[in-house]
Formats: sequence, C-alpha cells, structure tokens
Amino acid sequence: MTTYEDLVSDNGNYTILAEVSDNDYQGETRFFLFDPATGRFGFTTVGWGSCSYCDPLEGCESDEEREALGEDLRNAIRWYHTMGQAKAAVAEYDFAGNYCGRAEGNEKFKLLVDGL
Repeated sequence: MTTYEDLVSDNGNYTILAEVSDNDYQGETRFFLFDPATGRFGFTTVGWGSCSYCDPLEGCESDEEREALGEDLRNAIRWYHTMGQAKAAVAEYDFAGNYCGRAEGNEKFKLLVDGL
C-alpha cells in the first residue's frame, strides 16, 4: 500500500529527516527532507483526511493517479542549498495557513527540525 511517505520521498530517493503528523481524523504531516543526489534540504506539508473525498491519496483509484499525486507533492517541496537555510525557512514559515495548521504539530515540527 502506497503511503504519503512513499510519495513525498519519491520511494526513498529523498531521505526523511523529520516527520510530524497530527493525531486526528484529518490533519497534516510535515516533512523535512534531504536529497542525496543534489545535497539539498527541503520541507513540505501534506494535508489528509479520513475518507476518499477529503484525502487525496485515498481518493486515488489507479497507479497513474497515485504517481500524479506524488509528483504534485514532490513539486511542492521547498528546497534549499544548505541545511541551515532550510532550518531557517522552517523556523520562519507560517504553517497556520496550511490545510489544518494545528499549532501543536507545527511547533513540534519546528522544534524537531531545529534540533537536527
């Protein structure tokens, strides 16, 4: 079964260094990533829900739809040349405007990334 981790990491081509998910029926997962092929660091968020109507991955009905979703998710990654730049971007990023913007998960992610 394909997961958001599979899609965001391009099936392991990107290393997930930090991940924080909301504990609810809908929410967000925040990812901090490293691309070993380019040496870049980046982050992104993925909104998800509890049914195929509100969860993009659950709504996929074919491998092609899953691959298209994965491409969209990977295109949304904000990439930086250094870990320091990426960490600073996470610290300054306003997560509140995202899918759910749960303050607890946003702060936990910022602290986790800051400790890397």
